[in-house]
Amino acid sequence: MQILKYTKYIQKTLKYMSLTLGVVMLMAIIISFTTLPFWGIYHLGTQDNKPIEPDYIIVMGGSAVPSSTALMRTYYAAKLSENYPKAKIILTLPVDSSLLIKADNPLRLMHQELINRGVKTQVYYEPKGTNTRSQAMNIAKMISSNKAVSIISEPVHIYRSVRTFRKLGFETINGIPTFESDIQSPLSYNSESLGGRQIAPDVGENIQLRYQFWNHLQYEIILLREYIAICYYKLNAWI
Repeated sequence: MQILKYTKYIQKTLKYMSLTLGVVMLMAIIISFTTLPFWGIYHLGTQDNKPIEPDYIIVMGGSAVPSSTALMRTYYAAKLSENYPKAKIILTLPVDSSLLIKADNPLRLMHQELINRGVKTQVYYEPKGTNTRSQAMNIAKMISSNKAVSIISEPVHIYRSVRTFRKLGFETINGIPTFESDIQSPLSYNSESLGGRQIAPDVGENIQLRYQFWNHLQYEIILLREYIAICYYKLNAWI
């Protein structure tokens, strides 16, 4: 009798969990047909980008070279260095001490990307930090908090990065979000002109269904992760 009671309880719990998950998934799909995910990322990336004249350009660590995050961040760092050639650059990326002596370690590869783009200023490494808080703490030991700094990172990460540095005393600070550029050429096509069996519906003119819907689904996951990270940082008084 007791086993039957527990079985019914488990079945009821699973039913409500499945229903809740279904509602959440439905809401995520509906929201991805709107522009809300994009504006969520845009809001996080542009709150702190008022122009300053930086003494240091800090490139927050993403993935190693080659990767989309590393190449985007070095691209933006090189562009900013063109405007402020006296600003020094700090590259942050966790690298094991045994690898730092190698010519192809990730930080040196990022440095080489900057050189390839014509950057001639001094470049420093911060290889020990394994999250935004520890990277900011290590950089605070390298330079004075009175210095003006520009933080380069992906748009969704700018809000948390800037506030982490502010918590450590940096006041003259802004964030440079690494927004991607849109393709300006038309991407529509006609299925009939491409041949094949013509069984599936022609979606060649529907750019939202082909690209924007899927991009926005990804944005929702990225935003969810970042909002959880922001809450975690606030609970720990890191921002």
